[in-house]
Amino acid sequence: MKTAHLSLPDGWSLTPLQDSNWRIRYELALRTIPEKVKQFEPLSEKKFQMPFLLRVFGKLFEAMGGAKNTRFVLRAPDGKTAGTAFRTVRTRPGGVNYAGFILDPEYSEIASPFIQHVFAEIQRISPARRIEITLNDWQIPLIKAVEELGCTKRVSAYRMGLLLSEN
Repeated sequence: MKTAHLSLPDGWSLTPLQDSNWRIRYELALRTIPEKVKQFEPLSEKKFQMPFLLRVFGKLFEAMGGAKNTRFVLRAPDGKTAGTAFRTVRTRPGGVNYAGFILDPEYSEIASPFIQHVFAEIQRISPARRIEITLNDWQIPLIKAVEELGCTKRVSAYRMGLLLSEN
């Protein structure tokens, strides 16, 4: 798959997001995760925070494993956080590249350019490898955008839960 969309529309920006800057991802999750999901997977700040030593060792394992992980924040022309992405690109021969996206439904019009931009960067850095994508099933605009690019769903997962009364 070749993507031609190398830049985002005017006013939009995609910038690296440090792992230590967890609050952006947490606040986006508060806005984007459906209430039904939050019932079974309550959001907590701890879930988004990564201890310093884990970040340091993570970078070491990345380098030894021949991969580079990067997170990004997508900002709308008004400066608000519209989404986040992550990518894992291979820095050595072989292997697969990975990407994941979260998009605020308020900004669904940017889904396709957002994905195409990240894919183009992955292909530039680590060409001729498959890209495996992680999307939540409630992120419909992102799912439609990857399908329009020709991506094929290979695996689907279900998260199930049951609320039990305390009686």
